[in-house]
Amino acid sequence: MSNLLCTLAVVVTLAGPSDTDMKEWQARYAKIDKLYSSKDTKTLASYLTDDFVYVSKAGKKIDRKTIVAGFGDFAKIKKITCTQKVTKVEAKGQAVDVTFDSQMTLDNGPGQKALLHSIAIDSWKKVKGEWKNFKTVEKLNEQKTIK
Repeated sequence: MSNLLCTLAVVVTLAGPSDTDMKEWQARYAKIDKLYSSKDTKTLASYLTDDFVYVSKAGKKIDRKTIVAGFGDFAKIKKITCTQKVTKVEAKGQAVDVTFDSQMTLDNGPGQKALLHSIAIDSWKKVKGEWKNFKTVEKLNEQKTIK
């Protein structure tokens, strides 16, 4: 499974609360599980700003267009499960940084199952009254085949 899928797994989350309440952010992040399971890539993409950038652990920057194009890979996966745990929420001026730990399983049948483990920081800002993700900085990106 490509590293881009792991990257995509940590990029998108839901628009959410108006403050730094961890329970509210966790509730929004938990909803993303359903979006991944249903492969609702249109909604996933709608939570990214037009100038969104993903920064890998190695410092490589990936723009929104590339991330959204990669969402097509999700449609090829038979079953996706995802659990994201918010570990920190911090106000940064007009933005909110949300640190989270993501465990995603991609299952394409016998011998084709992978676990993607990511830790990242999403940076959110309000755009037309809704929270949008404008940057994700990857801290950890691990992938392993599982039985």
